[in-house]
Amino acid sequence: MSRGYIKNNILDGALGGQPKPATGVFGAVGVAVNPNDGILILTSAADAQEKLVGGPLRDLIVSALSIASTTVYAVPLLGSVAGVVSDVVKTGSSTGSLTVTGSPRNAYDIKVEIEKTGALNEALMSIEVDGLKSGLITIPDDGIYALEKTGLTLTFAGVDQAFEEGTIFSFSTTAPKCSNAEMLS
Repeated sequence: MSRGYIKNNILDGALGGQPKPATGVFGAVGVAVNPNDGILILTSAADAQEKLVGGPLRDLIVSALSIASTTVYAVPLLGSVAGVVSDVVKTGSSTGSLTVTGSPRNAYDIKVEIEKTGALNEALMSIEVDGLKSGLITIPDDGIYALEKTGLTLTFAGVDQAFEEGTIFSFSTTAPKCSNAEMLS
């Protein structure tokens, strides 16, 4: 006696002997702050933030994992072609200056705004990186301030009341890239 309402649809002619399909799997190779010599398996945006720290690869994977729940296989590279820092543009009447050194770990738009007039170890600033603004920070007495996790160092120079409230120093950076040789190795 047959049951007419049951229909068999054989999807795997090998009766389970075929490997599981690779749908829902994502692979990426790119520049990250924390490169290693292997493949990372990432399953959440927080996991990607922690293991890759920063860089274009981290940005891509965090974005992907924010949208879809999947597994990402990532190969983070150092990036042998360094990013570039633009010239610093000053808007305002401060007589002090700002120079930027270091090798950027990603593409950034940065603004340093003087919030309270003063000299080194006296003037207050805020720093905006890609639209995220810090709280008030005192310009250090040696004029050197490291921007955490960016690979950049700010150096302020000036005497007396060199930094006036309302002055903005702005600059941008490009992200590091990997060379063809680095990608292939």
